[in-house]
This record gives sequence, C-alpha cells and structure tokens, in this order.
Amino acid sequence: MAGIVVKIGGEVVGSGEAAVLAKDLRVLVDGGARVAIVHGGGPQATELSKRLGIETKQVAGRRVTDAATLDVMKMAVAGKLNVDLCATLAAAGVSAVGLHGASGSSCAR
Repeated sequence: MAGIVVKIGGEVVGSGEAAVLAKDLRVLVDGGARVAIVHGGGPQATELSKRLGIETKQVAGRRVTDAATLDVMKMAVAGKLNVDLCATLAAAGVSAVGLHGASGSSCAR
C-alpha cells in the first residue's frame, strides 16, 4: 500500500472526532499503509492568544504572524496539539511520533 498524507484541522484535533479518526487511521496502518499526519491549530492558537492578551490579526482569512503570534503558534501547534494528537493516536493503538518543522537536522545548520 502506498504512503498516505492526512491533514487534520485544529477543529478536529481538539474534539472527540480525533478519537474516531485515530481508529480509522489504525485500520489503514494495520493494513500496511504508511501514514503521515499534518495538523492545524488555528482555533487553539486564537484561544491561547486571547488568554495571553495578544490580538489575533487576520487579512483575507489568513493569520498575520508577527513575533508574538509565532511564539503562540509554536506553543499551540508544536506543543500541546502535537502531544494531544500523539496521545489520541496511541490510545487507538497507533504508534506515533510528533515532529515539527525544526525537527530535521537541516534546521540545525
């Protein structure tokens, strides 16, 4: 079976839908599929920004990422959401490793 890329929106990661999706992904993995998951986190980043008193700015539906917002995105997406999604996958019996853009060795150069 070929490799599959699954994009999960932040709305799904933070809901009960993630557990349902994890069970479906287990079926694919058990069937021999190599699965890579990418996920969003917009709603969670917006909520964290509010809690930190940082105004969320959007232009044409896209988040404007200044230095403070970039920190929020790192905390929300590469931190909590990544850990929560890996835990949800593990609970469904899927072996998962959470990575982010700075995980690769090319970023250390």
